[in-house]
Amino acid sequence: MKVFTVSAALSAQVISPTQTIYCEEGMMALDNVIIRDTHVSAWLTPTQLLARSSNIGAAKLGLSLGERRLYEAFQRFGFGEKTEIPLPGEVGGVLRPRGRPWVQVETAAASFGQGIGVTTLQLGMATAAIANRGRLLAPMLVKKVTDGTGNTITESATVVRREAISPNVARIVSEMLVAVTEGDGTGVEAAVPGFRTAGKTATAQKADPATGKYSSDHFTASFVGFVPADHPRVAIAVVLDEPMITHAG
Repeated sequence: MKVFTVSAALSAQVISPTQTIYCEEGMMALDNVIIRDTHVSAWLTPTQLLARSSNIGAAKLGLSLGERRLYEAFQRFGFGEKTEIPLPGEVGGVLRPRGRPWVQVETAAASFGQGIGVTTLQLGMATAAIANRGRLLAPMLVKKVTDGTGNTITESATVVRREAISPNVARIVSEMLVAVTEGDGTGVEAAVPGFRTAGKTATAQKADPATGKYSSDHFTASFVGFVPADHPRVAIAVVLDEPMITHAG
């Protein structure tokens, strides 16, 4: 969810693309919770935040946005609602309604993906919004149906649900995501020779049914990415050791 938190922060102008965020040398106390980063850092730009997947940096952006603006940004990207694909059994993920105010730590955790559940289709759809100049498009399962002679029987049209972010912010975030697959980014193994690859890794703790808390040794690892271009293509790779909703980081 860091990609969408950064997008929301840039859209709301609570941070600029070159501004730095103090990431507390990898450990930040908030209420009665300690937020940690795997890659210990002091000051990070939004690009570096995404490249190193800083929980603390994302949490600070989420807190700067506040519960309402963060929640509304996630909704604009399609989280918490079904994509309405014509297949049975789809779920809307987990984005708790704002029936009661989120406490500070809940807002911080949501900023980097804890306490939120998304499906892989939602994740691909939201990332495609960044690749498609900020437009959230309805997913299309079948582009065209033709008969045996090549005549078109039915053809699906592109449907724009809404603008999740502005085209300018989408362009900036697309460029930032290239850093994830370069240098010391967390997704260098997803780099494609000859192409500039934008993307984001996620490593999420799974819920432990025995304790009701996040497990310390069971994770879901995923990557979502695209090649920035006039006609980008989005691909998702998800590694699961059992079927579940992905908690995106």
